[in-house]
Amino acid sequence: MPGQPSLVARLFWIAVAGGGLSLWYGRAGIAASGAGLGLVLLRHLGRPGRFRARVRKVARRHARTLALRRRQESFVDAYGNRILDGWLRERDYFVARTLVPDLTARGFADLCEARPDTIRAIVEAVTDAVDLPEEDAAPEDGIPYERFCAGRLERGGWRTHATPASGDQGAD
Repeated sequence: MPGQPSLVARLFWIAVAGGGLSLWYGRAGIAASGAGLGLVLLRHLGRPGRFRARVRKVARRHARTLALRRRQESFVDAYGNRILDGWLRERDYFVARTLVPDLTARGFADLCEARPDTIRAIVEAVTDAVDLPEEDAAPEDGIPYERFCAGRLERGGWRTHATPASGDQGAD
């Protein structure tokens, strides 16, 4: 991580400062430097957990969009195979453009490079947890189909109005 001292450097300087404290304060200085070394090690050991928690937090913020994009980008081909190519590209795009910049800004760039499978697995798990409503089945008849379309457009922010029934099977 550029700009931040490594774990070894942190431990070294705590030990150096602790050595000085122990010469001046005796056992209290040794205890303080030992506590400092322990805290640095505990923080370092907890880093992967904070990394995973941050990935989950960012992914949950976008969970509904991710679930919708997976639904849109996945399909079953003529042979019954589930094709996920579009979803995998979308997931990788989300990771590269949203997650990695956020994690890098928070000092997790090394873990982003070392654990891409962990990131993908968390994004998949968060996406799986979203319960999307089933897609509405469009009615086959003309007038109900027209009402169905008007309702969908209104939910999308459009203004609609019904036209007189003209026997066009809902084409207008």
